[in-house]
Amino acid sequence: FPKAIDYLEEALKIAEKIKDIASLIQAEFWLGLGLSLDCQFKEGLGYLERALEKSLAVNSLWGASVAESNISCFVYFWQGKLNNALQHSLEAIKLAEESDDIYSKTIAYSIYAMYCYEKGLLEEAKQNFLKGIDLADRIGYFIWSGSNKIYLGEIYSELGEYKIAADYYESAILFIERSKSFRSWVYWGKIALANAKVMKREQDIHF
Repeated sequence: FPKAIDYLEEALKIAEKIKDIASLIQAEFWLGLGLSLDCQFKEGLGYLERALEKSLAVNSLWGASVAESNISCFVYFWQGKLNNALQHSLEAIKLAEESDDIYSKTIAYSIYAMYCYEKGLLEEAKQNFLKGIDLADRIGYFIWSGSNKIYLGEIYSELGEYKIAADYYESAILFIERSKSFRSWVYWGKIALANAKVMKREQDIHF
């Protein structure tokens, strides 16, 4: 993370120097996301909000939606501040729908589904995860397709439908590995899959 942050800060300096708005938005967005992923939430939020404001200023609704989604998920959701997460998630969906952009819709509906899951709204979560998967698969956005499938596996595990859960976990692992992102989510999927197999009374589990 420190090396990534160094590069992103340098990118931001260059963008400010050449006064290129697109580069500036990208630098602020990724720096905000990087800081948030490193649990520097206050600092990350500041940069993501700057990217959001600039996106709105140039009428980039899809860009504003993605910023709102990331504020919802990687700033507030990860801290357990679900009311804040919901507020930004709903705004992300609104902006994505206004832009009619499939990329921002993919992220917005996937993150809203995560909120629903954490609140125990399993049926609403299920429908939005499925919507997120459909959108993600249409543009080859493997990480969101995979993460949605892990959460669907969790939902079906909670419902005691372990065969369906295992199928989702297996598919999730393949998609996340294909994305080459969030390696820890692959291990989450493998552990969850092993648990589902145990609950199905399968015997070939090597803990």
